[in-house]
Amino acid sequence: MTNQEKQRINELRSAGRSYQAIADETGISLGSIKMYFKRSKETGSAPRCEQCHKLLRQDTARAGRRFCSDTCRTRWWVAHPETMKGHLFTCLFCGKEFSSHKPGKYCSRSCYYAARKGGAPHE
Repeated sequence: MTNQEKQRINELRSAGRSYQAIADETGISLGSIKMYFKRSKETGSAPRCEQCHKLLRQDTARAGRRFCSDTCRTRWWVAHPETMKGHLFTCLFCGKEFSSHKPGKYCSRSCYYAARKGGAPHE
């Protein structure tokens, strides 16, 4: 399959044509068209690890993976702390706003302990 044929196939697919319609219009066998798209998904458009850029194997149980391993995930987050965005919560004890990645009720352990003991809010 030539580069011109590949380009034409991609254009027809982008226009919403079925594999059969593409095969009929280009004169290439239906099996070749299907195999071309299968292989292009496996190599060209497959997602890559954001840290080491290895190809990621996506399966239905773990769709949406960004990293190939925990090591790469940890290294990426250490190198990009500015991208971490937490959610804003209000401390139930002192009323101060705080940011966290997990839902939380208290801004600190001291507020948590004080609330458990029934103490007065501190400012």
